[in-house]
Amino acid sequence: LSARMNTATEVGGDFYDVVSLDNQKYLLVIGDVSGKGTSAAFYMAQCISLIRFSCQFSQDPREILIRLNRYFSDPKIDKQIFVTAVIGLLDPQKHQVTLLRPGHNQPLFIPADQSRAIQELKLPGIGIGLEREGKIFEKTLGDTVIKLKTGDTLFFYSDGLVDAYSNGHSTSAGKADFYGDERLIDLLQNLRGKLPTEIQERVTAELAAFYGNSPLIDDMTMLIVQRTK
Repeated sequence: LSARMNTATEVGGDFYDVVSLDNQKYLLVIGDVSGKGTSAAFYMAQCISLIRFSCQFSQDPREILIRLNRYFSDPKIDKQIFVTAVIGLLDPQKHQVTLLRPGHNQPLFIPADQSRAIQELKLPGIGIGLEREGKIFEKTLGDTVIKLKTGDTLFFYSDGLVDAYSNGHSTSAGKADFYGDERLIDLLQNLRGKLPTEIQERVTAELAAFYGNSPLIDDMTMLIVQRTK
């Protein structure tokens, strides 16, 4: 495992966590609260606390997300606030991860087999707190089980990683250049076979070089999981 978060301001709305559960299983989560600054940070702290608290009652990622949606759909919560996330149940003994994605960036599956392409895991789901009654949220929330072979890697990230732009890298039209998903996938293609810590360091360095002196306009977070044996 390796993870990193850079905030656009002193505090941010991105979050990640790895929670140890019973039977040597782990809950993996990465997410992003809409907005930025202190408001986003306030709801981020609530969200991560609720996830940790929910694990006492349920270790089912779907049930945890439904509980979160009920909380953030409450009329007393700021109507402008919603949360996107990827949540996974990691079972190291079975070498598998069960993933759900309510509205977040699609996780990337990086096979150790060089002949196989990096895959975007297109999981259905809408953001947490967007739909008040919860019926659409529950109906559209799908999951998938990823079997991990030795060397396979899962790369989770927030939109700040690919959506923020650099004024130092302009397009031919003179507009600021976005880093983009394709550029990230190309970089990860060249990092196959590397351990999570090195992948995280190389991606961080690449983004720092790309943005140069341009200020971050959004939080940037990544969480990398790899089966090593």
